[in-house]
Amino acid sequence: MDLKCPVCGKEITELNYMNQQSKKVYCSTECKNADNGGRILFAGFLSIAAFTFITIFLFSKDTPEIAAIFGPIFFVLALSLIFIGTRFSRLRNKIKEEESYNKSESIEKKKDRFTCFFCGTLITLKSGEDPVVCITCGNKVLYCDLCNNFISKNENVLQLEPCGHLFHKEELLEWTKNNEICPKCHEKVDFVDINPDF
Repeated sequence: MDLKCPVCGKEITELNYMNQQSKKVYCSTECKNADNGGRILFAGFLSIAAFTFITIFLFSKDTPEIAAIFGPIFFVLALSLIFIGTRFSRLRNKIKEEESYNKSESIEKKKDRFTCFFCGTLITLKSGEDPVVCITCGNKVLYCDLCNNFISKNENVLQLEPCGHLFHKEELLEWTKNNEICPKCHEKVDFVDINPDF
């Protein structure tokens, strides 16, 4: 069973960081604290509401001395909960931004190395280089215009008819849910060939 962190999406290898109340499992203390930030923020706002209600209630009962004592205590408690919740929420956003950056960086690295769809030769690109044909087999290098990645050997692809353009299976299935044209040439699609001949 693959467990993923609900905050950053990393795979969880050890069950060391678990929230006992929500039964969520996290990859680190930072992610656990970041996920709890929303609850702490909510508790802070709830405390301010309770502070307001209690203060109004106590003032209406002609006991201003009790309101003067407990009012500031509730108010400081509520503000500290809001401050802590805001800090944890910012931590969560920072973790998600870092994870998003790491994913985009790994996608860029993936674009630099791929295998020829036809012969399986490893092709490594230099920055800014755009290959047209494989130097081993001479076939045109295939490129998926939906995900902006090269199509490598053993990847699942689908072919559109009548234009014949190829795309990664997952991306094309998602595209055809809402569109009836080829994303590359904009020609009307008659059908999708699930077993293209090569």
